[in-house]
Amino acid sequence: MCRSKYQFIGYKRQIISEIKSSCTDPRHDQQYYCGVQNVFTAVVDAARGPLGDPFDRKYRVTVKQVFKGDDVALNTTISIYGRSHSCGPTILDLKREYNIYANKNGPRLEVVSHEEVPPAYVERLKMYDCTCQIDIHKPSNPSSVNYEDAPDKCVVATHGRDCQFRNGYCKKTNNLCSWELFPSALQTTNCVQVL
Repeated sequence: MCRSKYQFIGYKRQIISEIKSSCTDPRHDQQYYCGVQNVFTAVVDAARGPLGDPFDRKYRVTVKQVFKGDDVALNTTISIYGRSHSCGPTILDLKREYNIYANKNGPRLEVVSHEEVPPAYVERLKMYDCTCQIDIHKPSNPSSVNYEDAPDKCVVATHGRDCQFRNGYCKKTNNLCSWELFPSALQTTNCVQVL
């Protein structure tokens, strides 16, 4: 079957668009926290192995604090996305501290997500409630944000950039999962608890 070059360009744009959108879907760190076996903060000491590995980049890290999981060694190696990942390779800065969300796969500690450690991070982790799920939908109107309570989840319509999403979490109160702001967010940001 012969296709015109315009059809090919259209397919190529669609594929690139789908790849880009898969790299930017909003996710809340509570989703990562509840979805992995291990959560810890660590300082990156060195890159290990060939940096050109298409599938993995490996880093030697010193674990500072473990929040979830009890089988993480103080000095360990983590595996993270290599250059063949659709969003490109993940590069961690040496001597920088990161929050690591990871799963064990045999002896390998595979990173699902990471972020630089925010100042109020420890207090945030203590508030996460894994009995509640977060169900995110992109709203049809970019400026609209909506939070709905349910018995087992918080239904959130957001693009991930609004203050309540970035400074909140889903917690069960009176048998209902609801979206709440971190106490520090109420004091230090312009977020309001009108959800």
